[in-house]
Amino acid sequence: MEALLPLTEDDWVEVLRSLAAKERESELELASDDGGGCYLRSARKDAVEWVSRAAARHAFSPLTAVLAVNYLDRCFLSRAAGGGLRLQDDKPWMGRLAAVACLSLAAKVEETRVPLLIDLQAEEGKYVFEPRTIRRMELLVLAALRWRMNPVTPLSFIHHLLPRLRSKYKNANTDPSAATGIATARRCEAALLSAIADWRWVQFPSSVWAAAALLQASAVAAQESHCLISLLNVPMAKVEECHQLMLESASAAITGHKRKHSSSVFHYCSSPPSPIGVVGSCFGSESSSDSQAMRPPSPAAHPLQKQINGSERGRC
Repeated sequence: MEALLPLTEDDWVEVLRSLAAKERESELELASDDGGGCYLRSARKDAVEWVSRAAARHAFSPLTAVLAVNYLDRCFLSRAAGGGLRLQDDKPWMGRLAAVACLSLAAKVEETRVPLLIDLQAEEGKYVFEPRTIRRMELLVLAALRWRMNPVTPLSFIHHLLPRLRSKYKNANTDPSAATGIATARRCEAALLSAIADWRWVQFPSSVWAAAALLQASAVAAQESHCLISLLNVPMAKVEECHQLMLESASAAITGHKRKHSSSVFHYCSSPPSPIGVVGSCFGSESSSDSQAMRPPSPAAHPLQKQINGSERGRC
C-alpha cells in the first residue's frame, strides 16, 4: 500500500498539522496542576503503575497502556471532565477502580482479545472489583471523555514519523531494514512507558514526549533524529527536559532504585464508602444489592487482601 500511495512532503506536513491541531484540543481539556498535591500525585502513580503491570501481564500493546493512562488523566485530572470524577483520599480504592476501568476501555479499543474483567485484575492486590462495579465506572469515564476514545498520544506522532525516516532511506538508495524500524519503535515505546507514571507526564504535550522518545531511541543517527524532531516544531528545551526524565526513569529501573509503595495512598482506611455505592450514586439510582458497605478486615486478616463486595459470580 505504501508503494501505491506514497506520501509527498506536503502530505507529511498536513498529517503533522492535523495531529498538532487535535493535540491542542486535548491540551485545553487537561489541567495538569488542577488538584495537585501529595495525595493526587501518589494516587496517579499507583494507578498508572498498575496499568503498566496489567498491560504487560496480558501482552497488551504499548498503545493500549498509553491510551488507558490518557483516559485516566483526562477524566481525573481535567477541569473539563465534569461529573465530579476525582481521586479522593477518603476513597482509597477509587484509583484502582479507575485504573481497571480505563485499561478495560483501552483494551476494547485496541486489542483483538480482551480478558474477562475478573481476569484483568489477576494480580496480588488490595482490591478486586465486581464486573458490575467496573462497568459503571466505565460508563462514567465514557461520559467524562464524551466518547472521544482516540486521542493524540506520543505514539501517534512516532508511528507517523518513523515511516518517513524509512522513505528517506529508500530515496537515498539505502536499505532500511524493517527490523531496524521495528526496533526503533520498540525503544520509543519503552522510553515512553518508563516515564509515564511520573507526575510530570501531564505537564508536557504528546508531541514533546514523542520528540524525547526519538532522542532516547538512538538507533537512528543524531542528525536524523533532530531532523524528525524539527518536523514536530516543539521547543528543544522541553524536549531535553522530558529526555532527562526518561534517562532518570531508566536509570532508576536498572539500579532498582524504585520505592515500592513506600508512601502508598491505598492503605486501609476505616470503613470507607463502597465503590458500588459511590459509583452508583453518580447515576442517581442505587439498588439495595449495590448499597452494601465494604467491611473492614478483621485484625487477624491480611489488610491488603480484600475483595469488594465478594467474589465475582455469574458472567462478565
